[in-house]
Amino acid sequence: MDRLGLFAASLAAVITGGVKLGGTVFATKTFMLPSCLGSNVYIEIGETSPIWHCWGCYVLAVGLAVLMALAGHEYRRNVLKVQA
Repeated sequence: MDRLGLFAASLAAVITGGVKLGGTVFATKTFMLPSCLGSNVYIEIGETSPIWHCWGCYVLAVGLAVLMALAGHEYRRNVLKVQA
């Protein structure tokens, strides 16, 4: 895969991971059940799920790592070009 394709894939991973992570973080933490008497029963959804329930943070981290590696590679390539 060329550099432009790798950049596009890692940028897509950052955007996708960020959207999934944002959706998980800002999701509602209560569940509302309507009862037969016209009132509502609210159930708190606690943090009982393990840390790996959201894949967005992992995709975001991998995308950022690849972007940083590409930036470092480009920086090194430009510095060596200037020194030559």
